[in-house]
Amino acid sequence: MEHIKKYVISQFERFLREDDVEWDLTSMYFAHEKSHFDVLLKDESYVPELFIFRWILEHYGIEVLDTKQGGFFKDTILFRLKGDASDLLAIERSFLNLLSHFLGVSTITKKAVMMRDDVSSSTRIAGTRKTYPGLRYFEKMAILLSGGDTHRFSLKDMVMIKDNHIALCGGDIKKLIREIRQKVGFSKKIEVEVDSIARLKEVIEEDVDIIMLDNFTPSKIKTAMDIIRAKNDRVLVEASGGITLDNLRDYLETGVDIISMGSLIYSAPWINISMEVSK
Repeated sequence: MEHIKKYVISQFERFLREDDVEWDLTSMYFAHEKSHFDVLLKDESYVPELFIFRWILEHYGIEVLDTKQGGFFKDTILFRLKGDASDLLAIERSFLNLLSHFLGVSTITKKAVMMRDDVSSSTRIAGTRKTYPGLRYFEKMAILLSGGDTHRFSLKDMVMIKDNHIALCGGDIKKLIREIRQKVGFSKKIEVEVDSIARLKEVIEEDVDIIMLDNFTPSKIKTAMDIIRAKNDRVLVEASGGITLDNLRDYLETGVDIISMGSLIYSAPWINISMEVSK
């Protein structure tokens, strides 16, 4: 875990450089003054394990006296902190911005997972690569720690053949799949995105691990599932495109193996959090 911890700290230091904390014209007047602060959660939020944020705080010599995590909370103290006032005030905004977004992602993910548990416990709720630049690790961890699946962290994790790849090979999807399988070997999974029943029928008997039904309606997914299961009971089926908490139940009822939702990140609410001197 030490290498992951170092990565988290290096990313947070980048956020601090953006805020020019070494030139904080106000907080420097409180250097070496030990103080107690509370991090207050005001909105209802699902709070998973917060070890990432403990790492950040402890790196700057801030003592974490208490942490609340592992459930839905509102109007409560998330952290009780003790440390140099100037350090706490300097990192305050960057820390709260990151924590607010992290909890927004964790909250929407947990709600999706809870809905999944009501309908089809075998379906995976996954994120996508529609992440904010520089925040992918934190967003993916918020999904993972809230019961979701991270999907791909990066391009090296799996082959994913999409519409532009198919267009670049002249539309010969079967040839492309076979050539890629030959090059990447048996150890890497291959996923193919299809946007129509006709395209699905082209790839159903090829050597792929996952078929993504892109922007299929729930009724169209059910038709696709019948075709897939009649030909191949091994391949995983993923639904993606335009799926939100509002329509998730309809997609869960189709029986797909994976539902990937960019909305876990781009529709995540901003959680209201503040840091105040303890009274």
